[in-house]
Formats: sequence, structure tokens, C-alpha cells
Amino acid sequence: NFGFGISLHHAIRAAGLTDDDFAPSDLAMELLFLHEANRGVLTELSRFNAQLAQSREQALLQALTDPLTGLHNRRGLEQALAQALRPPDLPDAVPQPFALVHLDLDRFKQVNDQLGHQAGDDLLRAVGQVLRGQIRRADTAARIGGDEFVLILKGMTSRPALNQLAQRIIRAIEELSPEELPPPATSASLGIVIWTHDAPIDPDEILAIADRGLYESKARGRGCATIVA
Repeated sequence: NFGFGISLHHAIRAAGLTDDDFAPSDLAMELLFLHEANRGVLTELSRFNAQLAQSREQALLQALTDPLTGLHNRRGLEQALAQALRPPDLPDAVPQPFALVHLDLDRFKQVNDQLGHQAGDDLLRAVGQVLRGQIRRADTAARIGGDEFVLILKGMTSRPALNQLAQRIIRAIEELSPEELPPPATSASLGIVIWTHDAPIDPDEILAIADRGLYESKARGRGCATIVA
């Protein structure tokens, strides 16, 4: 029996043997029991590791996601922006330019003040859906707090294309304005910066540049977009 060692169960299968071919006290029975017990433990361990990996992945996703809108949160944005600004690892690879959009809702406060925070939350969720519908799969949309949103649009360097996208977003958000509120409607102001990797820049600095464009849009009367040179 011990001569077969760990190959005992293969030999038994090849010979077509069953439990009836062994005495209860036979060492072969003990070896078969140990083999089955070991297989059971390995199966459970494999299933546990798979569940652990899935739980870890879900926890990481939750840590990067805004629970209200389902978009990235500030931490998720920081990771995406750091990756967009990071030089490629390959020496011959060309850095991909991108546009960063800082969006702020106009007159959002009156929604909360006059209709309540539930109406405000509903509007924010709807804005999240608008943004998801306007960007591509490779792009990033994030809610970084309150009624502020940021988009990272990979490869977008065309000013006309960015202006068209901004106008589509503004019109779509204006259509979300609650009917109970008198005009002017809820809208959005955008600040846009195009980054081509000409020189290294800190993530906070590029956000500050887009922020300046946003406040320029506010000063121009809201409901518009400003591309910062």
C-alpha cells in the first residue's frame, strides 16, 4: 500500500477497484481518506481565496466611487489624473494628451433651499447620468464634492470638439432643472484645460487652471464653458 504512495488513488481508479475490495483496516483506506480530505481542503481554500479577491476588489471599487452618483469620487479622480499625467513606461511611447473639465452646477443652492435635499440629490444623480452618457468608456467622470464634477477626456485636444461637448452637457443639464423652480434654470459652468505633456505639472496645478476657467465662466454669466490657454 505504501509503495503506491500518493499515486494510490490513480491506481485504484485504473484498476476499477471499490471500497469492497479493501478491508476496513487496510492502510489503503486511510490513504484514500487523506487524499479526499486534502482535496476537500484545497477546494475550500481555493473558493475562499476567490471570495477574498472579489471582496478586496469590491472594497477598492467602493473606496474610489461616489455613493450618490456612481461616478469616481475625489480619490478615484486623483488616481486617474495621476495616471494621465504619468509618463509612459516604454521609452518610445508618446504621452497621450487629454482635456480636463471642471464643472459646477449653476443655482444648485436654490434647489436644496426651495425643494429640499432629496430633490438636490436626485438632480446630482441625474447629472451623473448625463456625464456618463456624454463621455467615452476610456474617459473619467468624477464628483469631487457638492455640485462639482471633473472630467478627464483622453486624447481630446480639439477646441471646437470640446466646445460642442460642453454645449451638449450644458443643454442636457438645463433640461434637468425642476419645473417647480422659476427661471433662470439650473445650468452648468465649465472650465476646460487642454494638456499635451509639453512640461511636467502637478495634479493640483492642472486642477487649479481648470478652476480658473470655471470661475471665468461664472463671471461671464454662467451656463457657458471657458477653455483656458
